[in-house]
Amino acid sequence: MPLPPQTLGQTQSLVLNNFASLRQGISNTAAGKPNHVDVNGGSTAAGKHIFIQMPVQTPGAPNLTLSNEVGLISQTTAGSSELYFNRDGQNNAGTPRYRQMTGPTFFNQGDNSVGGTSIIFDGLVFKWGYVNLSGGSTTVSFATQCGSAFTTTCYSVILSGNTGFNASNYGTLTASSFIINGGNGYKVYFIALGY
Repeated sequence: MPLPPQTLGQTQSLVLNNFASLRQGISNTAAGKPNHVDVNGGSTAAGKHIFIQMPVQTPGAPNLTLSNEVGLISQTTAGSSELYFNRDGQNNAGTPRYRQMTGPTFFNQGDNSVGGTSIIFDGLVFKWGYVNLSGGSTTVSFATQCGSAFTTTCYSVILSGNTGFNASNYGTLTASSFIINGGNGYKVYFIALGY
């Protein structure tokens, strides 16, 4: 608006309605969940994001980044929407090479749960937890202790425990579990890294 041969004066109400609709759409006031500060609010924050909503995307040509660009998208992983990053020029056979940035478990300070799983930037998976040994060999299942096994492989496990525990005493490391050889009564904490 205005359309030829109309003048601005003839379409003033339509132009004002367009701006009102734009303001409502940007601030999402109709849904009661604004993701922008009102563009006409007179604030220094006018038009800035309050939070960012990203609908889930399927990797493909529409999501390719150009040279000197990076991209963030949301994808579904194991039933949850997760955040992925793509570098410029990091495309494999015409599809983006996304790096997962968020994972199934968020670590909360003060969380006393048995263990969990988190994604370190660039897709490295970090798992943690503890087990109480009852003597002999103890198989530690990542699915049981951390909520899920590693998808591909576990590279390393770091152990620590109470006095007298040999922190290097583990074996049979796989993507789904590892074995601790230790005495009865030890509480052993672990950190595992993999993909």
